[in-house]
Amino acid sequence: MREFDRRRRRGSGTFLTRAQIERSHAPRLTDLFRMLPGVSVTASDNGEVMVELRGAKRITMDSPAPTRVVRTDSGAPAPQPSSPSTGSMSVKRCPAGFLLDGLPIDGGAGLDLGMNAETIEAIEVYPGAQVPIEYAGRHAECGLILIWTRAFADRPTPETGPDGER
Repeated sequence: MREFDRRRRRGSGTFLTRAQIERSHAPRLTDLFRMLPGVSVTASDNGEVMVELRGAKRITMDSPAPTRVVRTDSGAPAPQPSSPSTGSMSVKRCPAGFLLDGLPIDGGAGLDLGMNAETIEAIEVYPGAQVPIEYAGRHAECGLILIWTRAFADRPTPETGPDGER
């Protein structure tokens, strides 16, 4: 959890520590997300839980339909419209990516089923532009939520050994 503390001191992102989680008495993980500024927990189109970060939108450009050239009897191309058809732009929902103890989770919809707030040591939330470089990737396009479990935080590290001493 040393790196968690380093990132928290740096100041980018939003953080929940174990003490804050315990004081919240939140029964579920999504209840913790609802406490965080800029985090929205809603239902997706198919009814699953969707977690989005404020301002995260996926903009796509649809290319115009290909123009067909139709020949007349003379073999000359038919006249084209005066303005070419343009593609359309659409804005789609953009769910946040999740890492659990540093490993990516596909879709966060089932998180509430597999964990409760008592198993969480800490949470970090980063909008897309603030994701730390060590966690940037395809899963962080719409922002990233890092969840650290108590089991991960309590594990021995190579520096300390199994009994927690140096």
